[in-house]
Amino acid sequence: MLGIDCPDAAALSTRLRKAIDNSRKKNYHGGNAINELPTLNEQTKSYLFREPQPDVYYDVETKLFTVQENDDFWQRAVMQRYPWVGYEFKTIHKNHTPGSLALMSDNRTMYKHSNQQEVLKSKIALTNTSQHWLLDQVQEQTVQSDYSADFSWRKLFHKLCFEELLDNFTKFCDFETLYKYINVMGSEILVLRLKILNKLKLKSNHYYVMVVVGRLKALQTLKLHQPMDR
Repeated sequence: MLGIDCPDAAALSTRLRKAIDNSRKKNYHGGNAINELPTLNEQTKSYLFREPQPDVYYDVETKLFTVQENDDFWQRAVMQRYPWVGYEFKTIHKNHTPGSLALMSDNRTMYKHSNQQEVLKSKIALTNTSQHWLLDQVQEQTVQSDYSADFSWRKLFHKLCFEELLDNFTKFCDFETLYKYINVMGSEILVLRLKILNKLKLKSNHYYVMVVVGRLKALQTLKLHQPMDR
């Protein structure tokens, strides 16, 4: 204020501390833990257990889903849990199928490309950069899809949920959830994308990879890839 001397640093500090104490007593700051962030474990679980959850409409007694595989519910579930799917399906390319979206998900994570021709170029560049003449033939390449024409929205939903768990598993190592996912969705997983582990950083809890692959009885294709941040 005009005409009043400016207080020194010590006086300002005292005044500020008193103001904060008064605010806390009146619950203006929501308590002492307002600035405490959830642990990485808590953040991971909150992210993975968001709605709709993978076991929605799963009957534990019959061990079957009560909503049919091709029901429209599964398409809505995929788009709700994974907004990028809805964006691609409704905005970019309305002719997408669950199989083409599954392949796009694989390519985005493994090669940082969603376009299949760009993926082929990346593969050629990685295997032999000196054979540039192969790039001209990429347009003529015919690639056999890992996903059949009858690959359903429910299978896409469970594939994305299962791979999301595996991508984040080392952050919280919840084996109870892992076994639950295998029991609920194991028969739905035909194609699985799995990150390669650095053998120099292996820990005992990484044996879950062998557990997963061994228990997925319907698994037909296993796609191994380097982590994107490698």
